[in-house]
Amino acid sequence: MNIPTDGKCVYQRDEVDDFTGKIIKETKYYHISKKTNFNGSYLKVSGLKNDDEKYLQVSLLIQGQAFNLEEGKELLFLDDEKNISRLIIPQTKTSDYNGSDAFYVIERFPLSAKKYAEFKNNSFVKVRYETMDGYLDFDIPENSRDVISYVLGCLEW
Repeated sequence: MNIPTDGKCVYQRDEVDDFTGKIIKETKYYHISKKTNFNGSYLKVSGLKNDDEKYLQVSLLIQGQAFNLEEGKELLFLDDEKNISRLIIPQTKTSDYNGSDAFYVIERFPLSAKKYAEFKNNSFVKVRYETMDGYLDFDIPENSRDVISYVLGCLEW
């Protein structure tokens, strides 16, 4: 985990839109899981706030294998008490090539007030990404379990 130890938020965007006057805050991306047994893959997350709308952005990268995410499938988060939190994939996406034998998708999940609280106040131990070809499971190391809470907490400022 590489979130700041002082708890201060690090933004890649912190601005007011010239046209709409909306406040936009976007945290940098932080790894929550890396795998080496699947030709190398990782999950990273970022928080985004566009005025009053909040999002959890998830980046999935897989080395050497293109993949698809299908609208309506789920991204599942498992906490240490075996409770499952779900995000629905909002639209079908095909992975993009990053130029170095890896394919990636960045998905933006809108968070209602209820979903925001659910994800901000939980510590997750595992993530399951449902692709059109099956499931990809990621264990979240203990030192990365507070990353989602951290990036979402940065949207409250």
